[in-house]
Amino acid sequence: MKTLNILKGDLDVVFVALNPTEEAKLNGAVFSTDRGFWNILEKAGLIAKKANEYPLQEMAKIVFNDKNSEHVNYSIGFADLVEDCFEKNSKNVKIPKGKAIQLAENLIRNHQAKKIVLMGQKVVEAFAKDFPKGTILKWKDEKAQYGSCIGTIEIDTCTAAVYKVPFPVNNNVENRYLYYCL
Repeated sequence: MKTLNILKGDLDVVFVALNPTEEAKLNGAVFSTDRGFWNILEKAGLIAKKANEYPLQEMAKIVFNDKNSEHVNYSIGFADLVEDCFEKNSKNVKIPKGKAIQLAENLIRNHQAKKIVLMGQKVVEAFAKDFPKGTILKWKDEKAQYGSCIGTIEIDTCTAAVYKVPFPVNNNVENRYLYYCL
């Protein structure tokens, strides 16, 4: 199966999740079983209200397209850290060593990503493990509150700010959309 990652051209914002679900694989699109993620992006001002009216299985193609679209306010991309694992329980997902570095280098070198948004604690921990303090990731505070810029990654002459947000669905964080107002 091909990847569900959607990375086109230069990107203002890239959302990084842990892995796709079996449902996403079957639907051929991420966040295609409910509107939770898309509602958060709309409330945070990242996508236009009219974008959220499309069928769920089309949302990823519409939103992760280009900022010249009438539906999005930024060029937005999406990537799963472990794109070949379809486990629903994140505790069962194994992240290969170096995977965060490999992804970050791709996002910055090939897509000039300005903001890399880590969705969920396990993704943040993987970046912290792969980028210890004093490396190319300049950590401010990986334990900072959600919505905070927790550091920057500099590769070659490009720098991306790294943000930490709660996973958009299946958690008890109230008003999650506030943390997505980047």
